[in-house]
Amino acid sequence: MSVRFPSRRRAVVAPPRNAAERKALCGFVESQIEAYWDSAAAADNHRPFFIAGATRERQQTVRGWEIFQKVTGRDPDCIPQPTGDCVAASAGEMVELVQCVDITRGDREEFRDINPAFHYATGRVLVGNNRLRGGPGSIGGWQATALTTHGALAFDDSQPKYNKRNVDAWGDDRKAEGKSWRDYQQQAADRVIGSTARIQAMLEMFDAQSNGYFQTIASNRGYSLKPEGGETGYHVPSGSWSHQMGVWGYSIPFDWVAIKNQWGPKIHGRIRDPETGELWPPGFLKVRLDDFEKKHLRGSECITYSQFDGFPEQRFDHQHLG
Repeated sequence: MSVRFPSRRRAVVAPPRNAAERKALCGFVESQIEAYWDSAAAADNHRPFFIAGATRERQQTVRGWEIFQKVTGRDPDCIPQPTGDCVAASAGEMVELVQCVDITRGDREEFRDINPAFHYATGRVLVGNNRLRGGPGSIGGWQATALTTHGALAFDDSQPKYNKRNVDAWGDDRKAEGKSWRDYQQQAADRVIGSTARIQAMLEMFDAQSNGYFQTIASNRGYSLKPEGGETGYHVPSGSWSHQMGVWGYSIPFDWVAIKNQWGPKIHGRIRDPETGELWPPGFLKVRLDDFEKKHLRGSECITYSQFDGFPEQRFDHQHLG
């Protein structure tokens, strides 16, 4: 029998109700990205994109949520982010997806929900040198570096609740509910992402996902809240979101990229897959390949994640517990 652990599902966070509240959740600080990626630290912390020894042909369609569903028995979480921690929230979901990829490949690990408040703090304070103190947000490079160097923290009942006050406090290197994120550094230290790389071309994204490596995408591009034409339509470019989300799949023959947002289950409607006829999980946007490349990928911060040093499987022999 597997051990069960607390998950992000216990968090109670209200979804954004209007444009002002959605804007408050857009915490991608675009002004910092080129300085970071031009720095020596970026060269040290991120590898050039390359699939070493790839034997698998590029897949025509990839649906990352099917991997997640297979491992966990449920849809990816759609708990709204409580503050401008979008960069950490999507990065944490990427760690969760990478866990599922590793488990399907045979790693004997437990799946654990990841607490984004921890790497929000390590990314802002330790990697970003606390330069954003007093305001929200981060950049994808900081968060990716935090996950490769300081690790990921799985939720447990000892941690402060996942809400705006506590996430903002840890992001500013303050205590939340009497506890510092530094109290959990040792616990997270061994749970690191193996490597990350910046992706700047669609073919790189296709190759990465064909081999089980998925991405976060940070940019100032926005989309319609609901798909035009209903559940068989597309979310189209609209407005500006200084925001990071996850890239969970694509289809070349059916012309879509699947982007996962962290604003709750009802914000973006539901998408019906044009090939399978099945509904996608809540929280996903369906974007045309051309729109994604021109309006979202170019000039953005798209980062792919490799394997995760995860949580070893723990099974009890109940015959000996008596």
